Amino acid sequence: MSIKRRNDFVIRFSDSEGESARTFGHLFARAVFLAGVPASPKFISSADCRQPGLCDVRVNERSYLARSEATDMAVALHPPVFTSAYEKVAEGGYFLYNCDFPLPGECEREDIIVLPIPATTLSRELAAPPASAVDLILLGALSFFLDLEAAPLLCLCRGKESGAAITRGRAWAKANYPVRTCQLSIKKSRAVRNGIFISGATATALGAIYAEASFLAWHDNRTFADEYTSLVHEYCGDSSRVISLHAGSGGDALGNVLGATWRGKRAFTITSSLAQMSQALGFACFAELPAVIVNVQTAPGMNRRTMQGDILTAACAARGDTRYPLLFPCNPHECFTMTAEAFNLADSLQTPVLVMSDYDLHNSLSVTEPFHWNDKAGTDRGWLVNTEDLEKMNNRWARYGNGERDGVCPRTLPGSHRNRGAWVASKVAHDKYGDFTEAPDNYEDNLRRLLKKWESSKALLPAPHSAFRDPENRLGILFYGSSTHAAYEAVGRFSTRDIRFNTLRIRSFPFHYELEDFIRDHRRVVLVEQNRDGQMLQLLVNELGSPAEKIELLQSYDGLPISVDFIEKQLGRIL
Repeated sequence: MSIKRRNDFVIRFSDSEGESARTFGHLFARAVFLAGVPASPKFISSADCRQPGLCDVRVNERSYLARSEATDMAVALHPPVFTSAYEKVAEGGYFLYNCDFPLPGECEREDIIVLPIPATTLSRELAAPPASAVDLILLGALSFFLDLEAAPLLCLCRGKESGAAITRGRAWAKANYPVRTCQLSIKKSRAVRNGIFISGATATALGAIYAEASFLAWHDNRTFADEYTSLVHEYCGDSSRVISLHAGSGGDALGNVLGATWRGKRAFTITSSLAQMSQALGFACFAELPAVIVNVQTAPGMNRRTMQGDILTAACAARGDTRYPLLFPCNPHECFTMTAEAFNLADSLQTPVLVMSDYDLHNSLSVTEPFHWNDKAGTDRGWLVNTEDLEKMNNRWARYGNGERDGVCPRTLPGSHRNRGAWVASKVAHDKYGDFTEAPDNYEDNLRRLLKKWESSKALLPAPHSAFRDPENRLGILFYGSSTHAAYEAVGRFSTRDIRFNTLRIRSFPFHYELEDFIRDHRRVVLVEQNRDGQMLQLLVNELGSPAEKIELLQSYDGLPISVDFIEKQLGRIL
């Protein structure tokens, strides 16, 4: 029996070279979004294209858009992937392909429905076939099978030739297949409400613009740098107001950022190689310079796969006795808000702040709530000493003095005064004036003050978020970042079986007191992580001590975005 679902299924686009699957998966997902139905494409590819390119588009009217391991329908764009795509289709599913190339002999299943389309032949009938005519014809046929109106696809296509290819594929399928051959369908909906369709990368760039960042140094993410500059031009009218600098390494990139922030700029860097920045992070911590680092975490050895593998590196980089505030966004909306807030935090605390994104969150399109842009919103530059303040001082100004209250000391920007307020930014041992000293008392006082600043930062960072909390329930689940959506859906599936979890989403480090209370109040607590070594658990044990010892780990580290099916299966095993 064939699968029959409306506005709730997974379509897998598969190709042999990596980019077609992403292009047409994203095009299809955008068309579904324009029909008012939430959708999210997950692109999976290898760095050197040795493996087939996959783009799984999940359509779900209830906005459950985490990766699902099911493949209800496969669209095989190129002959080399016919067999692998065919084998992954679920029982009762559908397989759409270009039948001008024969299916391999091993593709003989009787439990799926095969939908052959002579796409190459049809492409030759077009007056001016575009380069991707065959793929567009298959996409047009897909729109017919799913009862998706052609208008959204035609609206998204560039050029009449592309539109003609989609129309030809749709018309051929309509003429040669009965209506409802495929029992999967898309019906117009209002489920997306006023949501927007955007990637974490674009949201991050917009957050930096909103925070009035004017300097970006990068070394391994040209695509983001180009997009950031383009968005500055689009929203601010003049891209010359920002500097985008390509550095030779991660350390050089952060070093350039620190030079810009010392000068008074709001500056940031983006990286997938955080370890390269360790020395510069230590310098920024002890010199007390603000900076924002957007860390796009990838799987070790696979720079196109995702993992939450930099938690310990980010939290305690450098030589020791250093800690850094971390923010954990879970969707594009939080990529926007947390990136913007990171600049305020960095200036207020005079320290680097890291936004912990990952490859999946950064690159995947997702439906999220709209951003609220307030032109009147100011920026918090922290404790700055101005010309008037310096004029009133009778004694020498102490850059690292007056930090008794919360550990944060006043700073000046170059040009604040004609002959006062200058200071040297250095990671070496220094006294309150910034002068070099190795006096043990001075060094100990400085470390103690930095610890006080660390403790005071807890009140400024985003608190954990609890979506389900029943005081009578003794089962708890913790998660963070891009694990959020799969965790929530898995919890929802268990609730239908009358097994309920209280949830808490970690949003920042240092940890909020509510996190410790949550662990203490539950008999069993499960922590979802996307890394092998349980890095968040190690951090929890180190910071909270014995309460964290009763946490049970649920780990995924295969480099793929964590799936709801995996969490559901592992929770069932733990219980």
